[in-house]
Parts: sequence; C-alpha cells; structure tokens
Amino acid sequence: MRHSLGGNAEKIDLIEQGGCQAARATSKERIDRIVEAVRQGLKESDADVTRRKRLLSILGEIDDDELSLLNAYGRTYGGGDRNPLSAVNRPDPIHTQSTLAQIEQNHLYQAGREHLLRLGLLMRNYGNVKKGSLPEFDARTGCFKHSVEVSGLGRMLLREVGLATPFDTNQSQ
Repeated sequence: MRHSLGGNAEKIDLIEQGGCQAARATSKERIDRIVEAVRQGLKESDADVTRRKRLLSILGEIDDDELSLLNAYGRTYGGGDRNPLSAVNRPDPIHTQSTLAQIEQNHLYQAGREHLLRLGLLMRNYGNVKKGSLPEFDARTGCFKHSVEVSGLGRMLLREVGLATPFDTNQSQ
C-alpha cells in the first residue's frame, strides 16, 4: 500500500480519518460504509482527494439512523422506490392523543431529518412557484409547503459509501 500512496499526505490523512471513524463505529455495516468511502477516495487523483475527504468528514457527522433516512430519500430519486421510508424506523405521526414518549420520539426523528437538511444532504423542494408569488403556507407546520428530497451532495455521499441511488446506478451502466 505504501508504494501506491507514494508518500501522498492527503491519501494518508484519508486513511487515518477513516480509521478514526471506524474505531468509533458501533456496527459492522457502518465500518463497511467507512471502508467504501476510503476506498473510493483512494482511487481519486491527488487533487480530488482533499474534496473526497469532505465526504468522509460529512459521513462522520451523521449517525446510522440519519444515513438510513438519507438512503431512503435517495432511493426515491428519479422515480425509484415509491415507498422507501417503510424501511426506516419512523415514529407514528403525533396527534392530540399522543403520549409524551411518542411526541419525544417524533421530535428526535425530525431532528435527524433537519440535520440532513442543514448539512445539505437533503433539500426542500417548493415545487413550481410563479414569479412574484410565494409558495403556499402550511399553518400546521409553520412553514411553506414543500417536499423533501435528496440533494446532489446527498447522492454523492450515498455513492461514496456504496449506497448509490437506483437512478445513479442506472446512469453508470
């Protein structure tokens, strides 16, 4: 391995970052995703390794539940899986009869989705809004009505860890 790295500090740093993340990983699946990200990064030219390290860094910022959620959104991209969120451990929507535990579980789930949005891995889609007007307001949520979908960066991260969206898999064939 030393010869193929050629003393490249960026690639060595990529391996070290992957090793640190793998040491903190709590599942074999997470370690496999980290290994795949490092393997993909090592295939890149020297100039691209620094940028690929960003993907590994972002992976380190999300937990397994968030990665599962991101993957579910990725599977819908380009008309893929129609019900991918069924594979995600989602709490039931809260309602007036919800218990405190159910409400708290829902808040924690939403916090994961918001984290993916803040990192730019997911994005809000407000649909087609006419010039000079605003999207429709949703009084229940306190936000403009929108859907949430995987972003380009999210798709890139999924590819990097071996979870390419069906659309991306079809494009590369």
